[in-house]
Amino acid sequence: SAFDNDPEFEEAAGIIERLRQRAKIFGRRFAVKLTNTLIVENRSDFLPPSEKIAYLSGAPLHVIAMHLVARFRDEFEDTLPISFSAGIDRLNYPDAVRLGLAPVTVCTDLLRQGGYGRLQAYATELGARMDAAGARNLAEFVTNDVDSYLDALDLDSRYRPEHLPKPVR
Repeated sequence: SAFDNDPEFEEAAGIIERLRQRAKIFGRRFAVKLTNTLIVENRSDFLPPSEKIAYLSGAPLHVIAMHLVARFRDEFEDTLPISFSAGIDRLNYPDAVRLGLAPVTVCTDLLRQGGYGRLQAYATELGARMDAAGARNLAEFVTNDVDSYLDALDLDSRYRPEHLPKPVR
């Protein structure tokens, strides 16, 4: 029921296209952001049963949101700028950057132990991936190949339920 009043994808795509055209008239650009959280039914024992909804984030949301990126790319190709924040960590950050998503935000991960000290690991991982790809700059690194990334996600054990971290209580 949380989604009963939300537009279907085709309607949202139409709204986005109209907003892009309107922004162009005013010399501006329009972009979308995917996504901080996803509303879900509370089925865990972490929240009290009186709380009927919860908010999904982290690794499961990363996979879902990347499928949505693919859907937007099918609809708009790479002409629609997409900002991304769903389940980003130091290991998948270079993947999101490689897909041409910008900005890629890491705020949730920075709330974990280590805080801003975790940022060096992001830079190191991105640099290593760029070196491995032979890219001297971001323009040479970006591929926009979301389909290959989705194939890799399907095989990545980090995104399987048995490997997801249990919430700290």
